[in-house]
Amino acid sequence: MGVRIELLSRESLDSNKEIVTRIPIRVYSIDADLTEAELDAAKELLIDPITDEFAIDKSVLGTYVTNFGEASVIEVTPKPGVTDPHGQQVSKVLEELIGRKVDISFSEQYLRKGYLNDEEFKILRKRLSHANPVINDYRVLKIDRDWNPSKHFEFEFPTVKVEDMPLFQYIDLDVSDEDLMKISDDRYVAMNLSEMKTIQKLFQGNLKGYEDFLERRKAVGLDAMPTDVEIEELGQTWSEHCKHKKLNGLWYYTSDDPNDESGLPEVVDSLFKTIIAGTTYKIEKKVDYLVSIFKDNSGVVRLNDKWNIAHKVETHNHPSSIDGFGGANTGSGGVFRDPNMTGLGMIVVSSQYAFRFALPEDFPNLPDDVQDPRRTLETVVWGVEDYGNKMGIPTQYGDLMFDRGWLKGAVYVGAVAVQKKVVAGKQTHEKTVKSGYIGISLGGGVGKDGIHGATGSSESLDVDAEKRDDVNQSVQIGNPIVEKEVFEVEQILLELGYIEAAQDCGAGGWNSAIGELSEISGGGKLDLTNVPEKYQGLMSWEKTISESQERNVLVIKPEHLDKIMDICTHYGVSATKIAEFTDDGYYQIIDH
Repeated sequence: MGVRIELLSRESLDSNKEIVTRIPIRVYSIDADLTEAELDAAKELLIDPITDEFAIDKSVLGTYVTNFGEASVIEVTPKPGVTDPHGQQVSKVLEELIGRKVDISFSEQYLRKGYLNDEEFKILRKRLSHANPVINDYRVLKIDRDWNPSKHFEFEFPTVKVEDMPLFQYIDLDVSDEDLMKISDDRYVAMNLSEMKTIQKLFQGNLKGYEDFLERRKAVGLDAMPTDVEIEELGQTWSEHCKHKKLNGLWYYTSDDPNDESGLPEVVDSLFKTIIAGTTYKIEKKVDYLVSIFKDNSGVVRLNDKWNIAHKVETHNHPSSIDGFGGANTGSGGVFRDPNMTGLGMIVVSSQYAFRFALPEDFPNLPDDVQDPRRTLETVVWGVEDYGNKMGIPTQYGDLMFDRGWLKGAVYVGAVAVQKKVVAGKQTHEKTVKSGYIGISLGGGVGKDGIHGATGSSESLDVDAEKRDDVNQSVQIGNPIVEKEVFEVEQILLELGYIEAAQDCGAGGWNSAIGELSEISGGGKLDLTNVPEKYQGLMSWEKTISESQERNVLVIKPEHLDKIMDICTHYGVSATKIAEFTDDGYYQIIDH
């Protein structure tokens, strides 16, 4: 049994409003039996005696709510497995105060006048500031004049229930086209039939250029069927989010204007290669300030003789359509990582956004389960500003455009970073990965949240999205405080000359990070055996592709490992050796 501490900001209740709590009640669930001295330490940490009322293991509302006759208290808690940055940071500080490990979950409560029926609750939970049914669980307590504050919500801690599963499983692809698509849909890997049939041919030994593929698998002890890890890796790598299949496809131009003077060809083979990259390469021939283009996480431009600058923009439409705050929040966290992990690492100095939405009055009768444009707009602005503020990165630019066509809004986030051209004798825009170098992971552990971020971004959504665990998991909630700590340690290691290359764990987690770095050296081994996990029992494919905003990979020389680990420990940043780089032409994943 644990301890619940509820905090109510004084003067925060407004009985004239439907939602009485102008500021949500803060709830800390401490999953431990605390001694009296430890409880005093927790109270001193959490409670401001000037501004807060508090209660322990009962409701902080006392008898106030009985004034309404009928009322409802709604408690909102992160779903099991969803990152809880507030709870994590409080846990970290309390552990330092009492000298032992404790787990803390952070929840918020809202007081509403009157009882709620099912339809009213569906609508209300979309209006609560920090709440979203995709990433939050809800509890509702009905209160009347005879309510006893001691008979409140029982102690409950969000715990992930992990089934006892093997590390990996084989998947039989010798099935019909219909069943191939069922595999893709059930696993949420967003592959079309052509892609699934290509993989099928590969494992039947019928794919041109890969005739010896099955023999090579047999030589290393693998069956003639793909593992779940391989299916998930291909889904991530081939996703629209990572591969940009639309931009790289064939585009057909048509016009009804008989006097069309656009000069555009009828067929364009890849907008990316022709318009985006092609135009940039033409500019490169005429200027001398383009330092690095189309080969890293962001482009690098010469700022002056001593400094380089990078600017990265990306979309975060899919997760923001599910959860506006979480989607935009992690969008900023992710776009900060990209220039930060360009070359040997850069220093992020500003944040930007651009949003494209429908006006709220354009869609007045949306189903209750669809996030309406007003809610999306309110929460995405808040999400961008919240993440940057917690990292000390100012939001220096933003713009908005409205059009009826943007029911599923477009959320663009951006970041600017700078770095000295040369640090510790190394060109900072260059990555060096050689056989014998090792990879270390800095920052957050791996969990079920963040799985299928890449493939989820490539799928369309329906009103039942929140009922699917795999959709819920694709929205990863970042921890900006941990990400800030990681950024700061990386800069220290860079100044000491210990970093050879840097790579973020983007939408593909360790798979994309180690996979891309292995391309530079010509091979690599990702060892998942001892990686930091948020909880035990994850399957290998889950550990391989789970995204984290606050997790990055550094490539170092093995002789520097012990010193780097000491520095990370000193600054309280988790660091784990996870990879060795080779030049044997293979990318291998190991888990024991």
